[in-house]
Amino acid sequence: MRIDGRNVVLDNTWLWHADHDDCNGASDSAYSAHALDVKGDDVTVYGLKAEHTFDHLVTWRGERGHVFMFQSELPYHKPDFSGLGYFVSNALRSHTALGVGVYIIGELERPTAIQL
Repeated sequence: MRIDGRNVVLDNTWLWHADHDDCNGASDSAYSAHALDVKGDDVTVYGLKAEHTFDHLVTWRGERGHVFMFQSELPYHKPDFSGLGYFVSNALRSHTALGVGVYIIGELERPTAIQL
């Protein structure tokens, strides 16, 4: 999902790459970059869940963003994953994120999963 508009509010949103299939890995061959890509300013999200995409799960490039509760599982099915669960651009002057959590089940190791 990409948000380019201003003053958008999301509530209780779960965005994920469907990775639980019985199709001999077919879901892994379908590329999903980001669960949420925010470019618009003044976006507020209440209850965001993002899981298993192949790049940063959430990218935030809009000013004055607010996130209240973020939960994320990194893609355990992609051993070469080099992204983050929650990425906020260093160019931003203001961003608020409260209740942020990222986890992984499996052997994937990341030095950090959040960049604010």
